[in-house]
Amino acid sequence: MPVAWTGGSRHDQSVNTTPQKRVVAGRLRPGVNYPVTTVNFYRMFGPGVDPRQHLKRISKWPKGVECPICHSRLDSLNEDPFLAVCTNEKGCCYEVSLTERSIFHGIKADLLLWIGAAWHIAEQGKSGWSIPGLAERMGINQGLARACLAQYRRVMGTCNRGSIEGRIIYGITGLFLTDKNRGEGSRQEVQVLMVLAVPGPEIRGRLRLRVLGSGNDEAALPDSLKSIAPGAQVITLGTAKKDEVALGSRRLADLKRDLNRWIRNLHGDAIHAKHLQPYLDEYCFFYNQKRGIPPGLIFRQLIELAMKTPPIKRKPPKQAGPVNSLSAGSSLEGS
Repeated sequence: MPVAWTGGSRHDQSVNTTPQKRVVAGRLRPGVNYPVTTVNFYRMFGPGVDPRQHLKRISKWPKGVECPICHSRLDSLNEDPFLAVCTNEKGCCYEVSLTERSIFHGIKADLLLWIGAAWHIAEQGKSGWSIPGLAERMGINQGLARACLAQYRRVMGTCNRGSIEGRIIYGITGLFLTDKNRGEGSRQEVQVLMVLAVPGPEIRGRLRLRVLGSGNDEAALPDSLKSIAPGAQVITLGTAKKDEVALGSRRLADLKRDLNRWIRNLHGDAIHAKHLQPYLDEYCFFYNQKRGIPPGLIFRQLIELAMKTPPIKRKPPKQAGPVNSLSAGSSLEGS
């Protein structure tokens, strides 16, 4: 039976009161600037620790934040360290909070739960989480787990937007998806563009994935080719050696099998075509990580990107229209 995650370890409820040392010469110290293990994470974000302190230190807030009115620098206040005010002498007095321009703005759940979800996503790595799996691991409801995964996939998508330079190879593969609302008879093929850099035989290179459309619809191909930088060299039989072309083709074939296996095993093909791109962004995010990178650095990168990703502007709820008194009166008279 899952236990509700409260940000602390059941075996060690002590609070880490040791003053944390500053980063020297740009180097990050394991266990100090980022967690190494789950127990270490519980100690860093345990009871009595304000998670906003870690967000402020990781994102170096308010460095780089400008006033949207006069474009002046923002400085945090001594009275409230999580509130920044415009420093313009004209008296702009614009205020911005720590999480106002991040995905954490306006969340209803505890901030510690969202940070804990980032750690579990980073710790799981390329294997990924399904909604029921993350909910069971953290002891939360599936609605909150769905919201956390959706927002962090938006964060990972910011790393999948740039173009790739150098020597590349690209291809198109088809993913067979099933609409879970319609059943097995609604399987459709979605075309995905794969752009892969091939720097050497022992280096995986960087990857970009873009959804083209369903079936043979390639109308979105020109926009998706923006993943290729203008100066990039496409590896073909006319521009490269035969061994290099064979290496790139073999990597694309392995990538196709791995991507189809990842979608099928983790999500059971129950992904709608219009929701496929965030899942591809998640796959690219972990594929492009260096081999052997600790999950603590991936967690720190997720938090840094989350603090720079603006929140979703939600539409205001529709107000109910006025009640037609004439129709209401006529119904009462008829009864």
